[in-house]
Amino acid sequence: MIPGWFLRVFVAKNPIHVILVEKDRQRLRLLKYEDHLEAVAEYPCATGENEGRKLFSGDSRTPEGIYFITKSYTDNKVTIFGKRAFHLDFPNVFDKNSGVKGDGIYIHGTNRNLEPVSTKGCITLRNRDLDALVRFLETDTTPVMIIPGISAFEGIETIEFVDSQGDIVKTLLASDEMGRDHTEFESLYLVTDGIQSVAVGEFILYQKKYPLSQGYRRSYLSFDRDKGWTPIERICRAKPLSPEQIVARHPKDKEKIIEFIETWRKAWESKDIDTYIGCYSDSFRHERNGCMDLAAYRAYKDRLNKRYKYIKVDVSGVSVRWTRNGAKVSFHQVYGSDQYRAEGRKTLWLVFKGQGWGIERESWSPAQVGRKGSR
Repeated sequence: MIPGWFLRVFVAKNPIHVILVEKDRQRLRLLKYEDHLEAVAEYPCATGENEGRKLFSGDSRTPEGIYFITKSYTDNKVTIFGKRAFHLDFPNVFDKNSGVKGDGIYIHGTNRNLEPVSTKGCITLRNRDLDALVRFLETDTTPVMIIPGISAFEGIETIEFVDSQGDIVKTLLASDEMGRDHTEFESLYLVTDGIQSVAVGEFILYQKKYPLSQGYRRSYLSFDRDKGWTPIERICRAKPLSPEQIVARHPKDKEKIIEFIETWRKAWESKDIDTYIGCYSDSFRHERNGCMDLAAYRAYKDRLNKRYKYIKVDVSGVSVRWTRNGAKVSFHQVYGSDQYRAEGRKTLWLVFKGQGWGIERESWSPAQVGRKGSR
């Protein structure tokens, strides 16, 4: 049985998977946490020819500790690595701090018969077993724990971490950037073998209330009974969210779109140029009037604001249709000023930008045009 302190889960919107390699039994188990921890698959494996923790290249030992996949390879040729190979980040920070050296440790398949304790340090599985496991082996995020055996957990004092201490784990993972902005963790947990401990989080980074990027963080931890938990190294990978991902993360809320249109309308009517232009995406192009970019469009609208004594804009019958990148919004618009009046159908194509919805393109179909002027 795996001890309860092996995995502390604080946030789990999706199942969390951990690979456990037991060298004494030459067994690899796939563990899943979804409300509770359970083994959902088990495969025979082969590890290094020699017993003990790996210390240097060429000692034919398999390392022991907590590792993560850095890269995966597929090879259709007949090689000693079988069909697939997953490179592990050995030596990790704990190994390096202990003077351990080496590289080239993989989880890989084999085109030969699987023989126990037969590798130079890698973890080898039958090709068909690795094929079944591959969808759970995620680069950077799936912990791979290699232990001499479950009996190695016996006698280790309980790690002082309770399930209510998720905020402490967030602090151990946090950077200055994450402190300044709001971070929503989609998974947050701590995994430990009693010697090595790693906090892991997958997150969405927000500015104000809008999602900007997604990624993961790992924090390698040391524990002192007087000082508590201390991060000794942090690793972060993040990338901006695509427009499709940003939109997918938000409910298709028509009321929010209507609120946005009202903000845009009021800013136009009150000649609040900063708020008005802030409703447009940086990629906006005005196809009429010479295909102006956003800067040129701002200058154009600013000139009109100074020309007209007042502006009145009425909007009614708002229709929202969701698109792959955002929303297409159409409505009946009546525009009036001391010099010009126009009535017709306005259509806005919205995308989600870092600070909220933004107008990327607009079109106008006049139903009734007053005397010559500009909108």
